[in-house]
Amino acid sequence: MMLPRLAHIGDQIETTVRHPTPGVIRMTLETPEACAYANGLLMNHKSGWQLVQPLTRQGGQQQ
Repeated sequence: MMLPRLAHIGDQIETTVRHPTPGVIRMTLETPEACAYANGLLMNHKSGWQLVQPLTRQGGQQQ
């Protein structure tokens, strides 16, 4: 599966979990190794991980 955009340092990925309680796990990628691992998770649709779209402030700057 091709990704629309690869994960880079500073990006966040997230997944929804059901056990032990429902919630969302979100991680910020801080190393090249973390980005490589995250891209593997993102390419596996069954993993449930998604790249979080960065929010933008006025003026187009990333938050």
